[in-house]
Amino acid sequence: ESDGPLEIFEGDQLDDEVTILYDCWQQGTARVELRFLLASEPEGQPGTEICMAWRKRCGSFAFDALEVRNGQSLIYPAPKEGAQQPALLSPEGTYEEVTKLQLSSSGAMRLKVPKVTSEEQLKVEIRGLATDALEVTATDEVEISIVYSCLSAGVIGVELALEQAVLSAAHAPEVLHLHWRKHCGDSVYRYLDVFLKENNNRTQVVSKGRTLPGFVHCPKQAAEPGAVDGTKPIIKTECSADPAVEIGPKDLKTSIELRVDPEGNPVLPSLQPQPDLSFDRKILRAYIMQPGMETFRPQKSMSSPSLSRASSTNMVVRYTCHRAGVSSIVVTIYVMQHKPIDFAWRKRCSEPKIHTSKALTAPQAMTFAFLVCGGIGMVVCMVCLFCSSDQDKNQLFQGPVTKKTGRGPARSPDRRDNR
Repeated sequence: ESDGPLEIFEGDQLDDEVTILYDCWQQGTARVELRFLLASEPEGQPGTEICMAWRKRCGSFAFDALEVRNGQSLIYPAPKEGAQQPALLSPEGTYEEVTKLQLSSSGAMRLKVPKVTSEEQLKVEIRGLATDALEVTATDEVEISIVYSCLSAGVIGVELALEQAVLSAAHAPEVLHLHWRKHCGDSVYRYLDVFLKENNNRTQVVSKGRTLPGFVHCPKQAAEPGAVDGTKPIIKTECSADPAVEIGPKDLKTSIELRVDPEGNPVLPSLQPQPDLSFDRKILRAYIMQPGMETFRPQKSMSSPSLSRASSTNMVVRYTCHRAGVSSIVVTIYVMQHKPIDFAWRKRCSEPKIHTSKALTAPQAMTFAFLVCGGIGMVVCMVCLFCSSDQDKNQLFQGPVTKKTGRGPARSPDRRDNR
């Protein structure tokens, strides 16, 4: 190991797990051995070797265990002949503004960040992913969102490439290609304004459906996971601009106001599906609290109650920091029959403080209860002792008084004097 040997003492255990990554080159079964060498004391003596062995079975195709779904519809493996075709694979094209795909596998699978492409008339991007390899399992499925921005009307093809993450540059990875079509209709919804509200500050980030400079989301092509045999991945960066607003480490939430411009007197839009939120999961966790996102409430003017101001709705983004750092927060709002709207800001996190619980454990609570009961018993005895009469004290310490001697234990009434 680059960090030196592992040291494990009696009663201790490793904080991290040891993970074994596989890279199948061909179909078959291979024996895998994991060896540990126990260092001996004193130094210089040969150590004890521990060997663990098992078998790994490789399939004929890297994606045999993969399933790709769009909601309840199975996209891959392809539906059997005669089965109902998913709406996403319709020849007419999907009318959705965003396509959400769920990836799962019957075994553990490593994939590179998926790539989505289309023709010039359609701009496509992926949301909701980190910038490193994807770990897809049966219990931890991965959801990705493909966002569409139509530049012209028509039915346009879309391709999603899922590439296997390999461990050596000498191994050419296998690639799975999924295809469907997108039906493009209207463009930008021109009547929507969006504001960020933090404490007493209110900053406009979207005006008439278009994101203002300083809040535009600039997608970055980060380093691919590549090989782990010493080769360096190539970083391709399309945009290096950072969002203009940064939320401080002490702020735990950000409010977002969506308002419809009343000048155009438009029909209130339908915000469907639910907004997407992208962030760096290594630094923080962010989630949206959205009461009434589907409906806009008209606001009355203070000067003239009969005149309605802009209709608005609100949502709140909350943060939970995992470690110190800065993460871009990207919100994608979907307006039905129109282009989605992206806007971004930054959130700074500080190192979380470790809170030590002051609650008593079960053994501590029992010990404390025994001490309290013993103390109460001693107090009761002392009170009885000091409040009793002299005769009671003599009986307590010397025993009851008899008729002949005046002292000594009393005879039992059942005993008979034989003399």
